[in-house]
Amino acid sequence: MLAAAALSCAAALIHVSVAPAHFEEYWGFGSFFLTVAVLQLAWAEMIRRGDAGRGLLIAGAVGNIAVALIWALSRTVGLPLGPDSGQAEGIGLHDLLATLDELVIALLVGAVLLPALRRLEPVLVPGAWVLAAVSFVGAFLGGHGHN
Repeated sequence: MLAAAALSCAAALIHVSVAPAHFEEYWGFGSFFLTVAVLQLAWAEMIRRGDAGRGLLIAGAVGNIAVALIWALSRTVGLPLGPDSGQAEGIGLHDLLATLDELVIALLVGAVLLPALRRLEPVLVPGAWVLAAVSFVGAFLGGHGHN
């Protein structure tokens, strides 16, 4: 589960890096990004410390899937709030990496909790480490503008 913790840290770092641009657009968006980042960092730390009970794993998977679904909504039909309500946004490097991190976290949790997915773990874990490394670097690329 350390790979999932690394992905969670990487996604959090991306969310922190783009929060200022989102605050400029709408205070609610900036607040959302910072809240998500804090939760992702807290989850990663609990996983790192070995506090990975079933409930914590499920909460992490569900929370990350929820963030990924909000992202998908914002890229297809637009969010129902904010200054550009109902307008779909483009896909950028930062949001794509963070969303991939979140989805792979959910897959890793599934591989730990669901016997049918356990056979995916030998492929998921190395791939997760590579994605985490790319995401950490990606968090520092570009102007961190709104994607």
